[in-house]
Amino acid sequence: GGGAHGSDHEGCNLHGCQCCVVPRDFDVAVCHISTDFDSLAAAVGLARWRSAVTGEKAVVVVPGGEHPSVQRFLALYKQMLPLLFPAKAVDPRRLRWVGIVDNYRKERLGAAAEWPERAEQVAVYDHHRAATTNCDILNPNLTIQVDEVGATTTMIAEMLRDIGATLEPAEATLMALAIHFDTGNLTFETTTHRDVGALGWLMTQGATQRTINEFTHQMLSPEQQQMLNQGLQSLTRQSIHGLTLARVFLESETFRKGMSTVAQDILDLSGSDILILGITTKAKKKDSNEVQLSIIGRARARVDGIDMGEMFRLYGGGGHAKAASLSTKLPAEDAEPFVNDVADVVAGQIQPALMVEEFMNRSVVSCSVQTSMAQAKELLLAHDISGLVVLDDVDKLVGVITRYDIMMAELGNRTETPVTAWVTRPCKTLPPDAPLHDAERIMAEARIGRLPVIDAERKVIGIVTRTDVLRQRHLV
Repeated sequence: GGGAHGSDHEGCNLHGCQCCVVPRDFDVAVCHISTDFDSLAAAVGLARWRSAVTGEKAVVVVPGGEHPSVQRFLALYKQMLPLLFPAKAVDPRRLRWVGIVDNYRKERLGAAAEWPERAEQVAVYDHHRAATTNCDILNPNLTIQVDEVGATTTMIAEMLRDIGATLEPAEATLMALAIHFDTGNLTFETTTHRDVGALGWLMTQGATQRTINEFTHQMLSPEQQQMLNQGLQSLTRQSIHGLTLARVFLESETFRKGMSTVAQDILDLSGSDILILGITTKAKKKDSNEVQLSIIGRARARVDGIDMGEMFRLYGGGGHAKAASLSTKLPAEDAEPFVNDVADVVAGQIQPALMVEEFMNRSVVSCSVQTSMAQAKELLLAHDISGLVVLDDVDKLVGVITRYDIMMAELGNRTETPVTAWVTRPCKTLPPDAPLHDAERIMAEARIGRLPVIDAERKVIGIVTRTDVLRQRHLV
């Protein structure tokens, strides 16, 4: 009978009670809730690594919901990932080791939130810098590894490669997908050479390019398409220092999955530089006035000086400087004002535009209107430049001569003619107080590679080239 212990022995504290001894023999890698590809792939890889180094089986648990793309992947490939294990089947008393990936917050563990405190050992692997200082996961034997790479999966792939592990093609494909997703197919600023190297190794392990292509080109569901259309219709724009900040507030009766994809599409289709998207879901309790508010922030690579990940962490969210999210409960009437408050904080982080006079080249190579095309060519070659500023007799700007103009003069055997016959005029110019984005816009629209900077008297005081603009954009 149960006696003093009770029929199931729960809560028994009798010293030496052998009937209540539970072996610590369970190792588990845990994803975060709303599991994305990086979380799932890193967990699968980590479980494989743990099994290889200990000789004991480790499993993977998805503790609460998946991103729609991940759901679609698992619908097809779940049988090829035998490490997946249901959370409700885990006995926390048996936890020996818990590995946590792409997450450093207890609340994002969902059904597994209490597991770290019950386990003998816990290891956290993340590529978000904030994990080093903001991790709230507790365990006496806690280790945290944070590497600033494009994806947590990159870290795990390197660990597997270093022990000479061999993956199944489905595992390699999943991990390659994760790196592609979290690095924007290797285009995001957070991408490193390590991400490229990890992808290369995964290709040797049998990652399938056809599958990667299928899942990286996401098609919106009808529900997501509806939210996209609503977002584009309700979008409001604000111009700040030459950048466009877009705000979108949406309401939904039910939770909408995959809104991060919708947010990116709104950013792209609206031509905005920064997007703050808020969406509410009604509370499950009919008599409750509370809503669940999710806010997603996105910014283009050209936007400097903002860190949405750091700012969103103040509200319990997180992410990267230009891709972050947060979720909170609040009264329905406070939701839209809160989204606007968040957008205002982001707006306050936008730096004043860099002025042309701050980065223009003041050493301008020029020639007079009497200079021959042959002499102009010699000047271009001597200074290794592609264009010359042409000045009149009082040093005022006349126009610009380029290598193309000289090539045309050579084809016509007219290199002894003066540059005044070939000069491009009227010439596009900039004042010294023009912002960087004006220089970039004029160059793109006029398809030119250089812009003289002139003062009020049309005296040339500097020049801005494509290379100057690219350098300020950190693109060279």
